[in-house]
Amino acid sequence: MAGRSPFSKLFSKKEFHPTYVEMPMDPNEPCYSLSFSADQVEEYKRFFDEYGYVVVRDVLTADDCQATIDDIWTYLETGAFGGIDPGIKRDNPSTWTKGWPPMQKSGILGVLPVFTKRAQDNRQNPRVYEVFANILGEKELMVNQDRYGLFRPTIEEDGTVHDEWKTVRNVHLDMNPWVYTLPRGKGEEYDVSKLDYLSNSHFFEENNHPGRLQDGKLHLQGFHKIFKEWTDCNRRDLGKKYADQRTFISIPEEDPVWSHAQRLTGRAGSLFVWNQLVAHGSAPNNSTRARYAQFLKYQSAVSLESNRGHMRKEVLSCHVQHYGVALTELGQKLLSQRSW
Repeated sequence: MAGRSPFSKLFSKKEFHPTYVEMPMDPNEPCYSLSFSADQVEEYKRFFDEYGYVVVRDVLTADDCQATIDDIWTYLETGAFGGIDPGIKRDNPSTWTKGWPPMQKSGILGVLPVFTKRAQDNRQNPRVYEVFANILGEKELMVNQDRYGLFRPTIEEDGTVHDEWKTVRNVHLDMNPWVYTLPRGKGEEYDVSKLDYLSNSHFFEENNHPGRLQDGKLHLQGFHKIFKEWTDCNRRDLGKKYADQRTFISIPEEDPVWSHAQRLTGRAGSLFVWNQLVAHGSAPNNSTRARYAQFLKYQSAVSLESNRGHMRKEVLSCHVQHYGVALTELGQKLLSQRSW
C-alpha cells in the first residue's frame, strides 16, 4: 500500500469521473474477494484505510451461521416482523411470496429492529467486536440494533425462475453528505442527543448518523477518498433534491460512479466492514442459494449519564429481558446496560 494512492486526482470540477480501481480478489480462490484472518490485524487495518472496506473471514463459526439462519427463518415463520402469521415455511418456496415482510426489494426483512437472542449473541460476539475496535482504534463502543437480510434464491433447483423475488440493484449512502460536509453552524446539524428510542425509528436514525462504519455487499472501493469531491460536484443538483432527507441517499444510475460498483464476495461467517463514507448497495441474488445477512454497526458508546444513554439502556433492557438474552460483560457494555 506504500506510495501514491490510486484514488488521488480523481475529480474534475466540470465533470466527475473517478478512476476505475479493480477490487482485489483472493489469489487462491478468485471467486472470493480478498479477505483476512482475524489475527491479521495490521494487514486488514491497512487495507481498510486504503480501500474503505475489508472482509475478515471466519469471524462466525459454522454453528453460529446455522443458528443465525435458523433464527432468520423462525423470525419469518412466526411473523415477528409484524405481529401476524404470514404462512411462510422455510422448506416450502411456494410460501415465500405472499406474506413476505416489507422492504423485500431491498433484501431487508421488515421495518423493525431484530432483538432476538441469536441476533444479540452475534452483536456481543467478541470476535465481531474486536474487528471493529481494531479498525476504529477505540475500545469503548456500542452496537446498533438493525435488521436481518435475506435475498431469496431466484432460481430453484428444478430451474424455475422467480423474477418477482429479485431485489433492486442500488448504490446509496446511509447519510446526507451535503449536510455532513457543511461547516458547523452552516446547516441543520445531526442532533442524536434527542434520541429516546421510544420509537423503533430512533435505532435507525442512530445507525445512519455519520459515524465511520457499516457492513454490506456491493461496494465502490476507494469512494471515501473522493467523497468530499463527489459531494461538492453534486451539491447543486442531488444536494437540492435530497435537502430534507437525512439518512438515505440513492445515487441515480446515470451517475458515473455506478459503473465502478463491484460485487463483494465472501465465505460464510465472514464480516464485511466498510467506511460509512463509502457508497454501497446490493444486487439481485441470481443463484439457487439464499443469501443471509445481519447488518451491524459499532460506534462510540454514549454516556449512560445522558438522557439519551439512560433511555437507550431502559429500552434495550426491556428487549433483553423479553427475549431472555444472557448478556456477557462485553454485551452489557455494547448494549448500554453498564458503563465502560
